[in-house]
This record gives sequence, structure tokens and C-alpha cells, in this order.
Amino acid sequence: MKKTGIIVGIILGIILITFVSFYFMVKSFLTEERITKFSERKIEEATGLNAQIERVSPSISLTGVNIVVYDLKLYREKREVVFSKKIELGLKIIPLIFKRIEIGKVSVIEPEFEYRIKREKITKKQKAKPK
Repeated sequence: MKKTGIIVGIILGIILITFVSFYFMVKSFLTEERITKFSERKIEEATGLNAQIERVSPSISLTGVNIVVYDLKLYREKREVVFSKKIELGLKIIPLIFKRIEIGKVSVIEPEFEYRIKREKITKKQKAKPK
């Protein structure tokens, strides 16, 4: 009975050490500055707009890694096109071990956007012909 208690204690100790080391590894990798620069660069590449993030807040829990982005603004020629008060991102845990960021969940809260419809003159040749 004493050996079983020791074995269980060692296993729990190893699990605890693994979680604590993972926590500090992720915490050192996911700094606010790194997340902000990474996010702005990726958003600019994807949209072709200039991005500005006011603040980010990373958090680590037993359920995973979450990042909250506050006040995201996308600009085109000094004009705000998209604004979001808050965006919540859920990151996948396994890729973080290999220092990669993969997003599993995105929630956009209070989005605002401006859109314009560009009207073009349609000539008779451009109209679709029914078959």
C-alpha cells in the first residue's frame, strides 16, 4: 500500500511539474508586445488595410490559452473602415509547445464597419444572357 502511494505521488508530481513548466513557457512566449505585433502584421497581410490594436490581454487556464484584443481599428488612407471593441481568441494548446500560434475560436464583440458600393455603368455587352 505504501508503494502505491509513492507511485501515485510521483505521477502527480510529474504532471504538476509539466503543467507549471508549460505555463511559464507559454507566458514567456505570449507577451503582449509580441501578440500585438504579430496580430497587426497578420491582419494587415490578410486585409490590405493598416491595423492598430490598443491593448491585448493573454490569459492561461486549464481549458486553454485565451487572448482578448481590445479596440481593433483597421484604416485605409487615414479613414477608419473597421472597428471592434473586443475580440476574443482561443488558441490551440499543442501548437504552442512548438512555438506556433493556431487559433481555434474567434468571437467578435461590438463590430462596426463601413462599406461602399462602387457603381459601374453596365453596358449591354456586360449583361448576362439567359440560356
